[in-house]
Amino acid sequence: MPTWDLEELEAVHQSIYLNTNFTKLRELYALWGGIPRYVVEKAEMESSQILLEMALATADFDKIIQNVENIESKKDA
Repeated sequence: MPTWDLEELEAVHQSIYLNTNFTKLRELYALWGGIPRYVVEKAEMESSQILLEMALATADFDKIIQNVENIESKKDA
């Protein structure tokens, strides 16, 4: 499923939450991109945002890149 653009996320968020905070929504969009689960669903859950930030802080991006490259090379074989 493709990611959503900011306008789509704003429309969904506004229909769910009466007190829509578009500044917060835009901040989350800048962090997580167009993934509704993280930008809309978990936007009002501070504990979820903290867990996501902790996961990013502990991620080993060199290993992530290496694994993605391994997957891509297997697809080409």
